[in-house]
Amino acid sequence: MARLHRFGLGVLLLAASAALAAAAPPSAAVRYLSADQVYLDAGSAAGFAEGDTLKVLRKGQVSATLLVLHAAEHSASCRLLTGKAPVLGDRVQGVARGETAAPPPVAPAARRERTVPEPRRRGAAQGLAARLGGSVKLSWDGYRDDGAASRDYDRASLALGLRGEHLAGRDLRLDLRLRQRWIARDGASAADERRLRLYVAAVELGANTGRVHLALGRLGAGRMAESGALDGGLLGLRFRDVELGGYAGSMPDWADPSLATHGLRGGVYLRQTLEAARWSLEGVSERMDGEISREYLLSSGTWRGGDITLRQRTELDVNRGWRAERAGGQSLALSSLRLSGDWRPSGEFSAGLRFDTRETPLDAELRSLPDSLFEAARSSGTSASARWRPDRQATLSGRAGWRGREGQDRGTLSYGADVLLRPAFAPSLRGGLHLSGFDGPAAAGLSPSADLYRDFPAGHSLGLATGAYLYTPQDLERRSNRWVRVDGRLALPARSWLALELENDSGDDIRGLRFFAELGRRF
Repeated sequence: MARLHRFGLGVLLLAASAALAAAAPPSAAVRYLSADQVYLDAGSAAGFAEGDTLKVLRKGQVSATLLVLHAAEHSASCRLLTGKAPVLGDRVQGVARGETAAPPPVAPAARRERTVPEPRRRGAAQGLAARLGGSVKLSWDGYRDDGAASRDYDRASLALGLRGEHLAGRDLRLDLRLRQRWIARDGASAADERRLRLYVAAVELGANTGRVHLALGRLGAGRMAESGALDGGLLGLRFRDVELGGYAGSMPDWADPSLATHGLRGGVYLRQTLEAARWSLEGVSERMDGEISREYLLSSGTWRGGDITLRQRTELDVNRGWRAERAGGQSLALSSLRLSGDWRPSGEFSAGLRFDTRETPLDAELRSLPDSLFEAARSSGTSASARWRPDRQATLSGRAGWRGREGQDRGTLSYGADVLLRPAFAPSLRGGLHLSGFDGPAAAGLSPSADLYRDFPAGHSLGLATGAYLYTPQDLERRSNRWVRVDGRLALPARSWLALELENDSGDDIRGLRFFAELGRRF
């Protein structure tokens, strides 16, 4: 009988444990952020399903609520309902039955009751709503030079940006960003020029979810390939939070006014996205005319913990063949290092520190240049900044930096400060006082400026700004230039706008009138 009682007690404990586990809300962490969606590191396997309402926890408090748009097996994409935008590392928790998901003061829609979701294949995207948006801008920028050189110019631009997500009911993404420019110059540099810049034109499958990540077209620098833009393809495989893959293609020739390319670039990469960190390591090889142009290792990463964010980017050149001979037998050489840290203990105060060292990388195009030019281009610098917003009416910020070059006796000191004001008695007004300056081995200069803007309820604005640029070249007299600018923005129907700007320049170096107009629309 006692054995039967123990068996019955065990069954009750197991049943109670199962009930508690079923009642416990699922939990995940924010692993990636896009312009309009939040991505989690857990999906249907953890209990999330489309239509769920989730709460974002930051320091134990509910800071926002999310709506699950799609839940794959080990990932989920969400849309922000209420509250502040999440950051990487925030904990996200499902809402238990009987609990409200609304952080005060806005109450979101109640969480719907659901049954256990049917199993789905990894990367499936049923139920996703396609999203397509972008902008188009037509602008004209001109200058009429009243000086002796008469360096007039007119420049017209057409810029188009388009982004589509979840196309055809899948994790399919489309990115397009281009700019066409027409430039006409008069005077000593008279010339007509046309430039077409295609920054991104890519189709991407599995950009955020799924086992396979595939991209084709002109891939943009950064998110797809840290080494830079290329015309080609990328293929990656995901294993939970790790992605391993490679890419190959031709490199755009940005100096060419058309869509020409030159040379080939290929690379392999390893990336990992954790709750509070993201890092990547790439091995890159570039070739020109069938021979090695440049080979290097590229490392980048971001870490967030509490109030601190740290970032790094490093390029380490691998010298083989003619590059090893040019480097005097040195097989590895540091060509770029960037370190930064940001501290934000509260919403009112933030501070940052930056350090970088860089030099012009040696490649096949620069092979004929003497070593002295590369040595003169080597530089390193440090900068610090701080921003304080004691209330909604004022923002104070300051920055200072130092940069030195190899072979120079002294470096260049740069500094700046800004005071932004929006008075409580006139909330439609905003203005600022700005100061920037530098002191280097070749010259020292100072640039003060001030601006005042009036915002209107319909989204229009009108502003007036003025400033000066004063500098003293080494062993020469001080030179001064002044400017006054009037600009405005008119909000038009259908998410369109018209921006106008008129600036008058006067001084020792330049005298003339600059005008700018832009007509744009978001869709």
